[in-house]
Amino acid sequence: KQIIDDLFTAYLSEIDTSEVEDSIDTITIDWTRVFLNKVLDELAGIFNREWYIKHNKKLQFFSPVTTAAPFGFSDNPSLSAKLPYSNFSHIKDASKIINKVTVVGDTSVPIVVTRTDAASYALYGRYFEAKVVDNNIDTVAWANLVGDAILTESASAKVRGRLTCEQEGLEVGQKVKVINSPRDIDAYYLIHSVRLAMIGGLTEKVDIEYGDYSPHLVDLLMKIKEEEEKE
Repeated sequence: KQIIDDLFTAYLSEIDTSEVEDSIDTITIDWTRVFLNKVLDELAGIFNREWYIKHNKKLQFFSPVTTAAPFGFSDNPSLSAKLPYSNFSHIKDASKIINKVTVVGDTSVPIVVTRTDAASYALYGRYFEAKVVDNNIDTVAWANLVGDAILTESASAKVRGRLTCEQEGLEVGQKVKVINSPRDIDAYYLIHSVRLAMIGGLTEKVDIEYGDYSPHLVDLLMKIKEEEEKE
């Protein structure tokens, strides 16, 4: 938060950073001739955060998938908790599936583990293998965490979805329930973008883009970070 406050005070003071949460994490870092969006991308990668700027020029820098949306969407809407939608697109990309991963760590120990995802194997009928080599990994527990994180993120096809509704109130980073009975879709997804437009000056049109929701992955990444700090 201190880094972000200092940067925006100096270079883009019209953006309000008051809603950026403080953190127990610390870092010393130097940038030279780098745009602010690139700085935020780098900080977000280091601290496992996401960011965007709201319509009222308030910067959001937050942990992903931490809040639930105030409503969801359904093809059989209740008009309260589940709203109707249109322009629906839901794509599953299976081109980068990994359901078996070998993690090779410190070769002097040595550390070699293989992790698999039984549910993914049962679904696809074969293994999609990958290998990770990191000499910093010096315990089996750490190697297992790395392997499990990769499986959690990649053992299933990636979802990219889009829909349009007529209700405000959703924000990037929220998890939203999407139901589409003809396509057997009934799950929570992470909101990636929200775009609001006015049609004819009277009717609101809200375009939502969403994707995979994997809260377990965040826990694994935090545990991996703890192992790295122990080293």
